[in-house]
Amino acid sequence: MTVRPQISGQPGGILFLADAPGAEDDIKGRPLVGGEGFLLARALRMASLTDPSAVPSEFEPSLLGETRRLLWERRAHSFAYVLPEQPPRNADLKALRALYTDQVDEDLGVLLHLTRPNVVVTMGDLALWSVTNETSSEQWRGAPRSGSFGLKVLPTYPLDRVQQSYKLLGPLVADLMKVRHEAQFPEVRPTEVALWLEPDLGDLARFRRNHIDTSDLLTVDIETSLGQVVCIQFGTSGTTGIVVPFVDYRKSNRSYWETEAQELAALIWVRDVLDCPIPKLMQNGQYDTIWLLDRLGMTVRNYRHDLRLMHHILQPELPKSLAFLGSLYTGMPRWKTKVQHGSQTDKRRDDA
Repeated sequence: MTVRPQISGQPGGILFLADAPGAEDDIKGRPLVGGEGFLLARALRMASLTDPSAVPSEFEPSLLGETRRLLWERRAHSFAYVLPEQPPRNADLKALRALYTDQVDEDLGVLLHLTRPNVVVTMGDLALWSVTNETSSEQWRGAPRSGSFGLKVLPTYPLDRVQQSYKLLGPLVADLMKVRHEAQFPEVRPTEVALWLEPDLGDLARFRRNHIDTSDLLTVDIETSLGQVVCIQFGTSGTTGIVVPFVDYRKSNRSYWETEAQELAALIWVRDVLDCPIPKLMQNGQYDTIWLLDRLGMTVRNYRHDLRLMHHILQPELPKSLAFLGSLYTGMPRWKTKVQHGSQTDKRRDDA
């Protein structure tokens, strides 16, 4: 039996896109009505994305039981698969893309014409590829991004992975709560961030005067390589920060500062900021504090909060990398995905 998409009665809203139907989907001819579908139904309820009202007698009278209720609850959204059938087990993703590209483009064109979604939620690597040309749900999940066909896409975990590792249900629900917000408008609205890059000594003075001295919380993070501190970042809010570099891979001597005196002045600035009484927030700060003390002879005063430790207390079973925490608690994509040493960066300043 052909599995036909479940189409919302109204354009806009959310399109949930998975890779391929399972055996129960094939039998019932509806998408996501097997074990993965009921897992998704639970997550949708937890994210307040379904309607729990009683099923009217005229709705899908040929269906019985929980499948009928599942379809009724989620009727405000659309659900579909990228492929018409399950691919061979352990099939190579690259080969599948080559085999199905033309068919996927044609079928998606028809589906998008019918649904016109404000956001597409991809649940699987094939689904992600079909609308973005990316192939790693793990890498891109949790943040809205622009996709092909003019779509806004928010990737999340493949449902079979959540079944295998149930601790991922929480992050799946968190992603769906973001989806609920993103479904209200069709465009991607990136977070505006003021990040001061490639500062000079004047920038350091201005940033401290305009931002640090008026802040009630200061984030601190360091990057290290080859036994030295490469740069130190300070943030005064979720959207404002400064990077103080000491290593520059574009220069033959690998030194960011032009003279020894400038580097010494920058180090003194860093030491004074670390020693100020403003409470500090760090990520796995025991690593940073030991490096700062051992390599630079600097102590961090009033190191009061640690993001990694707080997350571990709340969700001890989940990953604790900064990339994962960013995907869980913010709407920003993984910022290190396409970083390249030697790339030119814009210098943004706030001289107010």
